[in-house]
Amino acid sequence: NITRHRESGLPPLEASIRGAREVMAPVTVGVLTSMAAFAALLPLDGVLGQIFASLAGIVVVVLLFSLLDAFFLLPCHLSGDGLVSRWPLSVLQVRVKKSFQGIIDQRIVPLIELSVRRPLVPIVAVTGLVVLAYGLATSGFVSFNATGNRLDEQQLQLDLTMAVGSTFEDSVRATERIVSAAHEANLRTGGTALRAVNAMVGQHKTVESSMGAQPVDPAPHHASIQLRLNTPPHREVSVAELKQAWIDAMGEVRGAEKLAFPTSAQYSSADVGLVLLHPDEDALKAAAARLKDLMTSHPAIYEIDDTLELGNLRYEIHLTAAGRASGMTATALATQLRHRFFGAEVHRVVRNQEELQVMARYPLERRTSPRDLHDELISLPNRRLTALSNVATILQSHDYAQRQRIDGLPAATLTAYYNVRQTSSAELGGLVQGEWLPALTREYPGLRHLPDGTSRDTVKALGILSVTFPVALLLMFVIVTIQLKSVLQTLYVLTTIPLAVAGALYLHAILGYDFGLVSIWGVVAATGVVVNDALVLFDMYNRIRRDEPDAAREHAVLKAARLRARPILLTTITTVAGLLPLLYNRAESVEPFLSVVVSLIGGLAFAGIGLLMLLPAILVLVDRLKSRFTPALDYLLGSDRQAAARGS
Repeated sequence: NITRHRESGLPPLEASIRGAREVMAPVTVGVLTSMAAFAALLPLDGVLGQIFASLAGIVVVVLLFSLLDAFFLLPCHLSGDGLVSRWPLSVLQVRVKKSFQGIIDQRIVPLIELSVRRPLVPIVAVTGLVVLAYGLATSGFVSFNATGNRLDEQQLQLDLTMAVGSTFEDSVRATERIVSAAHEANLRTGGTALRAVNAMVGQHKTVESSMGAQPVDPAPHHASIQLRLNTPPHREVSVAELKQAWIDAMGEVRGAEKLAFPTSAQYSSADVGLVLLHPDEDALKAAAARLKDLMTSHPAIYEIDDTLELGNLRYEIHLTAAGRASGMTATALATQLRHRFFGAEVHRVVRNQEELQVMARYPLERRTSPRDLHDELISLPNRRLTALSNVATILQSHDYAQRQRIDGLPAATLTAYYNVRQTSSAELGGLVQGEWLPALTREYPGLRHLPDGTSRDTVKALGILSVTFPVALLLMFVIVTIQLKSVLQTLYVLTTIPLAVAGALYLHAILGYDFGLVSIWGVVAATGVVVNDALVLFDMYNRIRRDEPDAAREHAVLKAARLRARPILLTTITTVAGLLPLLYNRAESVEPFLSVVVSLIGGLAFAGIGLLMLLPAILVLVDRLKSRFTPALDYLLGSDRQAAARGS
């Protein structure tokens, strides 16, 4: 606006003051509406919600400081009498400016003139494109996923948990099978992914995150296999593709109870989480097992886990009548078994405030099998030896590793990951909620279910947004109405919001990205920019109507659109240009947040051009409808108005 006044011949100081004053109100209102839109994200909780809320708070503060820059620093810079730029930059700027203005005059302005002459054409065209975009979303062509798979770009780790009772040798054989599958997956994907393979048997390798490293306990049935990866461009395959190839090559690992892919992310990504509740524990166990089988049969679901895992084997030893008759007590029997299998302290040494215990017990090969316990000889009080089975009975039990209760009812939690390239949250949610759970409820009456994990966070986030976003829209409506002093024009401004959403959906479909919660953040950002563009356009239109009251409405609309086409398009082009490097960043650490960039680029590109044709067309069409129907209404209401005049 300042540049326009300088080009009209005003001195730089006066041009800066007038240009800043003219756009101060619409720009301030535009910033306030953007702040209101981002404020809708502040109440979100959960790990992902906290990220959004923090970013929203940062954006609100940055927008406030941008007002200071726009109305104090920038006009001050442009108020001097000297040249804005010097040679050779000034020559380049003039050429770029002429080329850009030529594109506007030769391409954009004819479209605006068409919108003014034939307003129904752009209205029908833009409306059709918006409806088509929403059709892509509702039909599943654009998949909805809560989050994408967040994977480390330098390593991929698998944690193996063998079934309880497995020996160290069983874990070694399973680990070798998984390592072999990793090399096979590397060959299938081009042979450029693997740099090294690190295998550890006896415990799970810790994965460090922003919360630190979780301590792990050694166990003979635990193992970790870590793939050290080459970085792009040396690696021609993504981590997600390598992971899927590894799973396919691995197949079913014999004796494995659980396979997990730990990451450094602090939130579960692309997972299905359900909590089943039932008063009867046996029915709960059967329903959970049935649901687990259904998940296992789905080709896109993997890494299925539940809280009904059995714990360690427990042996309860009870004295028989013969044992009590021999004078043996439970304490004496327990002491003998403990000393032989766990160990008896034979010596203790204290050195430099450190204590060293020396324990004596059976060697490892004598205490690894349950048969060793059954064959054990027990010393009776009379110093005779007898078999353990003569004086005691051994009962073997296998209870759950953990018990879960919700609202006083036994509960079981099932979680699973799914391949986002084979299915989506909406499709999988429809299958689980529409087919599997109703069938289980009919088979096990009284069964209840609750969302868990990412499923729970998604439902909760969408529930919060269903309240906060309408409130933000209402606040935006009030702010814009106060500025424009017209409810009708405010409704026109808000029609640009569907354009931003449609543009985001189109670019998600073109580039093959899933639409998710992260995409919503980008849509909110694009909405703020688009509403600001519409406000600037309407402010210029209202200014022209005040300064030229005798001018036709078509003239005012066309002039306002011409004057505001350059700043609107510049805002769109500069924002898109600044985001393009992120869009083509292939780092997996950036990939989960690329949906924000896709939403911003798509929303701004579609809405930036769309509003230049849609808003002028709406203004002209409404004016023509008013001029056509107002005389008829005056004629119909004329007798009533005359009677009212005579009565008064």
